[in-house]
Amino acid sequence: MLNDKKVDKNPLKEPVQYLKGVGPKWAKLLEKFGITEIGDIFFHIPRIYIDRATISKIEDTMIGERATILGEVLSFESKRTRKRIEIQTALLQDESGGLIFIKWFKQPYLKKVVKKGVTVMASGEVTFFKGKQMVHPDFEIITDEKANPLHTGRIVPFYPLTEGMSQKRIRRIIDNGITLYLDYLKETLPEWLIKDEELLSITEAINKIHKPLTFDDVNQAKKRLIFEELFYFELLLALRKKRLKIRKTEIKIRGDGSLLHNFMRLLPFDLTRDQERVIKEIKDDFLSGKPMHRMLQGDVGSGKTIVAIIISLMIIESGYQVAIMAPTEILAEQHYLNVGKTLKSIGVENALLIGSVKAREKKKIYESLEKGEIDLIFGTHALIEDVVQFKNLGLVIVDEQHRFGVLQRAKLLEKGEAPHFLVMTATPIPRTLSITLYGDLDISVIKEMPPGRKEIVTRWTGEKNRTKIYDFIKKKIKEGEQC
Repeated sequence: MLNDKKVDKNPLKEPVQYLKGVGPKWAKLLEKFGITEIGDIFFHIPRIYIDRATISKIEDTMIGERATILGEVLSFESKRTRKRIEIQTALLQDESGGLIFIKWFKQPYLKKVVKKGVTVMASGEVTFFKGKQMVHPDFEIITDEKANPLHTGRIVPFYPLTEGMSQKRIRRIIDNGITLYLDYLKETLPEWLIKDEELLSITEAINKIHKPLTFDDVNQAKKRLIFEELFYFELLLALRKKRLKIRKTEIKIRGDGSLLHNFMRLLPFDLTRDQERVIKEIKDDFLSGKPMHRMLQGDVGSGKTIVAIIISLMIIESGYQVAIMAPTEILAEQHYLNVGKTLKSIGVENALLIGSVKAREKKKIYESLEKGEIDLIFGTHALIEDVVQFKNLGLVIVDEQHRFGVLQRAKLLEKGEAPHFLVMTATPIPRTLSITLYGDLDISVIKEMPPGRKEIVTRWTGEKNRTKIYDFIKKKIKEGEQC
């Protein structure tokens, strides 16, 4: 509940500690879930639901069954065992006359709550010890027959928790939030869209995700919330793509192509048609006068790295620098060792910048990059450090970009003036999904494998085969193969 201080025009923006049942202590725990304002509480979504809506007759319950019962307390006692363990026991009787013991351990406060004559609703496993019993069930004292219980007698939500927070506590907090503040939550989608997509309103969705009467309520609420999240995600991507189309860059390819020609003469193989097509698509981007934002998708061994080197040479010959960032030191080093010497032989200065490089060598690399003496740098996260400065960064290539955060990627791009940008991935992404997830990127795909390459076979196996997998890898390494 809000205190007497001046209230924000939008109560949902008030600190969550002012919500009834929270206070500073619980607010600190809620903050671990990103819940800092009252409005945030609505979007702490349950992870699972358990159906406790059906109330069983005690006499009909079976041993080992999980059930919800409703009965009157006939007696309550608290006593210690020989081992000094305190046990609280209540005897319940329902309308059918059935009896069951409800037991708790080390809950002395229950003496003041579970008194003779009160009505209790309990949910738990029915066991047997000198009669039917439930041990440490979820329960509620029913003071009003019309009251809606939170923890039993309904489809009960179970939330993600943190140490110190209980399910009962988080349910009460969220219920208070819905009761007191749900009406302040404004609809964000247009009415025509809600109607066309047959969606719930936002207030209906929040109410049903936390207090469903049926599992269909849960599904309908999830549909609305998922739709809204994807809708705004796609809207953001569309806006980003629109801005990119407006944006211009001075980084265009120039030169007579001799650098690329010298490199191509050294290749012991011909490019596939897919590789040539992708190179043309990227070259067209370079000539467009706008920064390229493209994804290159292709299986392992399809030749993405050679494409990356070829387009890098176009940029280098035009007087710019290129950065290739890989998610691991092993992969960055592999790229460097595969082509570094060849590039050096045609006059392309290149280097490797990873965390394990010695401080003295790093300093030399930093200086050379800033002076423009290094044309192509291979690296990992080390490339985004503030100390790394480029003289004229023209192209950023990120390998397996899903392994990097958006901010990390953006930080590398900021080291140049509207540089071109290419991400590469071996993850097979269906076209419709790739458009959804990467709508701000143009997409190129290499499907054709170079001649002589074996087909890539991907297999999934369970944890039980872990030892077999390790043995297989060891065997292949001994045979001189890579794993």
